[in-house]
Amino acid sequence: MNFPTPEDLEPDTPYFCDRDEILALYNRFCEAKKQKASSVAKTVKGWFYSEAKKCGWDGVHFVTNTKARTKYVGCVMWKMSTAPKPPAPETSSAKTPPKRIIKITIEDTGPGD
Repeated sequence: MNFPTPEDLEPDTPYFCDRDEILALYNRFCEAKKQKASSVAKTVKGWFYSEAKKCGWDGVHFVTNTKARTKYVGCVMWKMSTAPKPPAPETSSAKTPPKRIIKITIEDTGPGD
């Protein structure tokens, strides 16, 4: 099992790594550890985040499920598109001067004025 890389996906396509895959990757790559990880704790989370960044993922977000027995149920990773963004459409506010606010006060002086 190799660490997932964004080269196999289209840009802007997320990749979900479930809890079991995260633990299998950690236990495989960190064989020197005396005890295998059984939960996605701080150490596993930090290692996975660092590896994802090294592999070229732009975004790494751990997904939680408060109803599950385990806090982290997986991780979503994504690579941003490198294609240029289309130009923003011109708006009418760019061509017209800013609007002015005029305050008008009307006083009622009563009958007979």
